[in-house]
Amino acid sequence: MSAVKIGLIGIGTIGMFLLETFNKNQLLPGYRVESVYDSREKSVETLQQLSTTYALSSFTKLESFLESDVDIIIECAGIEVVAQY
Repeated sequence: MSAVKIGLIGIGTIGMFLLETFNKNQLLPGYRVESVYDSREKSVETLQQLSTTYALSSFTKLESFLESDVDIIIECAGIEVVAQY
């Protein structure tokens, strides 16, 4: 069975928890975060660091994120962002 590729929308507290759960701690073998999206200006540096640390793709543009090679997307953003998208 191939790995399930996960995309995360938002890299705040919940997003970081899920990223560490799947990629660092590997609590669900066969599941891996491959892409992360966060459009906040304050997240750009964090996204770059996460890309290097976890060997994943990071996005600040929603369209590009949605075109990334993922099997499932998990929304981890705040209510304001959810309403926007």
